Amino acid sequence: MKRLQCWARRLPAPIPLVCYGLALVFWLGSGLAVLGWEAAGRAGGRLAQTDLDPAALEQVDIAPDESGDWVTTGGDPQLIWRNTDGQMARTLLMQAQFSQTPREVCLYYTTRADEPFSSGKRVFGQKQDDGSYLFRLPAGSIAALRLDPCSPAEEQGAITLTGLTLTLNVDAPWYAAFNPGWSGLFGYLVWPGLAAAAIRWLWDGVRFVRRRKQ
Repeated sequence: MKRLQCWARRLPAPIPLVCYGLALVFWLGSGLAVLGWEAAGRAGGRLAQTDLDPAALEQVDIAPDESGDWVTTGGDPQLIWRNTDGQMARTLLMQAQFSQTPREVCLYYTTRADEPFSSGKRVFGQKQDDGSYLFRLPAGSIAALRLDPCSPAEEQGAITLTGLTLTLNVDAPWYAAFNPGWSGLFGYLVWPGLAAAAIRWLWDGVRFVRRRKQ
């Protein structure tokens, strides 16, 4: 025990190291839990690759034309999928050729059926080498998805999407389960430091009170 105490005293900042160490353990544990959750979903048939028919989705400010292409009819085109079968949703792949620059391409999601879409639950598409966009969703229950395939500017006019296809749950590498996203990474970097500062402040306060009582 004395050796452990001596080793701890030699550390430059034991409290921050402990806090960040716990954050590391939590991150690894969360990733392993996600891998197990995904494996159970595949075994139960709930996490399967599925082609979504854009024509069967709710359409806002976008519609198919006679040639089968999709044309925006307003400034906020949306394709909305409602999860009525209890499927798991981890990724969405959108393939399309745009007649003009699509600008912002994003995917909103909700975790409850009665929940409105909001910017707090939104992921942006990663453009792939073939021009498609891949969206990665957080682990958990997904009630609905709202795809915003483009954000036309007024001066652009209508944008035409040719060959639009949507695929749910395309294969992702195993290490994607350990990707916390930008917001999660920010939390792992900031919250342990704040916790360490709070603990140190409380510890110093307790030591000060004890000295006053002596």
